[in-house]
Amino acid sequence: MGVRTVQTMVVTGMILVMSGCQRDTRRADHPQSLQRLVRETSVTADPQPDSTPTTGHDPKADIARLIPDPARVREAYAFLTRTSLVESHLVGLGAVESVGFIAFTTIMRSDEARTLLESLLEEAQPAGRAYALCGLYHLNREGSRDRIATYAEDDTPVQILFGCIGGNKTLGTFIRYDMPTLNAQLTGVLDDR
Repeated sequence: MGVRTVQTMVVTGMILVMSGCQRDTRRADHPQSLQRLVRETSVTADPQPDSTPTTGHDPKADIARLIPDPARVREAYAFLTRTSLVESHLVGLGAVESVGFIAFTTIMRSDEARTLLESLLEEAQPAGRAYALCGLYHLNREGSRDRIATYAEDDTPVQILFGCIGGNKTLGTFIRYDMPTLNAQLTGVLDDR
């Protein structure tokens, strides 16, 4: 029927390994709650141009579709506050968009991104602080350098999962070596949508 595959999904720091026949990538073998979280926290725009005439087209409506609603922002903030894992855009053998990265981009698209990121620095676990530092750097490279420098030697352990490779690092090591990669992925995703 199909090739037997193993797909790895990361949810709030736990790695769930699920196997099953998967021929149609749209068919989901994920737990229902994970499907809901990813579906509800994803913010996507229709990549295909509308075939209707552009007369009367409102570009502000397109932009409004990219800004997440307040409930999604609150959910994303809560997730980033308690997560123990920093994830890249795509993770696991199936290169699935990670829940952590979806939450991160949801915060970054919010009108209150800077305030939320500052708050994450105070309230979040080390993984959430790593996301916050990356986001602050993305918003204002020069203005955030001093703040980031204060964390560059931080020995607090943080778990990471970039693609299929995961492990433990210190927050300082993440900032020096992995934050540029996460920031580049963020830039690509925010520019694409």
